[in-house]
Amino acid sequence: MNYRRTIVALSLGFAVQNARAQNPVPVLNIGPPSAFGESAAETAEKRVVFEYTALMMAGRVKQAFETYISPNFRDHSHLLKAVCKCDHPGYAEALAFMTRPRRPGGGGPPPPGMPKEADVDEDIVTMYYPGVDIFRVTDGKITDHWDASPPAAISLPAEKPFPKNP
Repeated sequence: MNYRRTIVALSLGFAVQNARAQNPVPVLNIGPPSAFGESAAETAEKRVVFEYTALMMAGRVKQAFETYISPNFRDHSHLLKAVCKCDHPGYAEALAFMTRPRRPGGGGPPPPGMPKEADVDEDIVTMYYPGVDIFRVTDGKITDHWDASPPAAISLPAEKPFPKNP
């Protein structure tokens, strides 16, 4: 038996365990690779968005912003634009919106739940859950956000199949 290899493996195991204990984000399943494949850099960008979302879902909004949001952040969401009554909400407006207390019947950001899947194309990460959110990630930080969900709950009439031929 190679004792040196065993000692190195144990040392690495303790180092990984210690790093995980200090890491504020749990190990996440970031879903399958995008349909057309993704580079290591794209996978890292996708992980940034998943880890940001996990912190937000855990209620650690300030930590999520400090860790993953660029100081030059811009939100292009119709919701945030309406709330802050400005054309180009930035870091401060988004943080203020996300940290305001929720009240019954509305207010504050609704928790969307963890996304089930995400696609990445260069620096754009598209996340799918009850809605769709699009993020631009640059140098490990989220710089832009677009909300592709409808501004209000909508329902479409059920599609009726073509009548059968007599």
